Amino acid sequence: MSGSCGDVGMHVRWRKRLAVLAVVIGLAVQCAGCKEKAKVKSPTPVSNENSTVESPGQPTPSTSNVTIPKHYNSPDLVRFAKGVLFKPSMEVAADDVWMAPLIVSEVQDGSDGPIPAPFGTLIAGEANQARIDCAQPAVYSFTDMVELGGSLYPRAAHLWFYESSPSATIALSCVEVVSNEDAEPVLWHVFDSLRSDKDAVYVAKSVEQEAEREHGARLDGAALSVELPNNSSPVIVPRLLDDGPEPMGPMVYVAAEPHHVAAVACRCMGSQVEEILDARFYRQIKLTGADGDAGSISQQVQVFLESNGIPIDDRFRSYLSRDLGECLRLPSSL
Repeated sequence: MSGSCGDVGMHVRWRKRLAVLAVVIGLAVQCAGCKEKAKVKSPTPVSNENSTVESPGQPTPSTSNVTIPKHYNSPDLVRFAKGVLFKPSMEVAADDVWMAPLIVSEVQDGSDGPIPAPFGTLIAGEANQARIDCAQPAVYSFTDMVELGGSLYPRAAHLWFYESSPSATIALSCVEVVSNEDAEPVLWHVFDSLRSDKDAVYVAKSVEQEAEREHGARLDGAALSVELPNNSSPVIVPRLLDDGPEPMGPMVYVAAEPHHVAAVACRCMGSQVEEILDARFYRQIKLTGADGDAGSISQQVQVFLESNGIPIDDRFRSYLSRDLGECLRLPSSL
């Protein structure tokens, strides 16, 4: 009897996954199966004359090398006219594939001929000088357990490298995903090397609801109950994400110029790209040891980068060691 129940459970799980895949493939249909556990509104962005937006109370992103569109702070308004969808290949376990990010890379108007991947495989070169092979798109994944509020939660970090000129420092993006005790992703912590703003942490609506229940209304200078006042935290919460019908990896929207994570969304949320020109696979490379005793994600990533001759700046080092429990008013249990 238990075997029969297990078969039924597996069948239901894959029916849910197929339903979400239908949304991903279409990228234009809202998934009716999304939970509505929390009726919490995201911060309302304010439009300006140039159709770019800036969230109230948040600093405009800036860097000495590039100018980041102001809509970085308003991911709800991010819309790509065209994009290429990158999804994990089937070289790893099915659950790892399901939890890996789906990456939509923006394609700018006027692009002719084959569209190259913006990110690729890290190739060790001479004199410990690495390069990026974008003919082989790859995402590097690490896992550990992280303590928040006295409880341990599973965490995964997904890291990818962008193509750059031989003389330039290799650029990267990283998304750390913290899941609750039911293995449902609830926090998405984002880093981009091509911006100098605060870290972005996307929060599940269910977590915001619990934060409001435990801590009360938002603090002065904060847009959400889960936030600390803007000037007292090294992170911002640019968006609340819908709770998916089951655990799954995020949709990640990568802007074309300069390459950075413009928005993170649940796969069950509405599409933010008008037209998908192509769908390709990337190779997911898992670098956490099979025994799981490889140290923290911070240690794993730093060892990996240093062994490949990639310098780690202070911003990325701070990101890797960031304690989200000190940066947010999280509920006692996720």
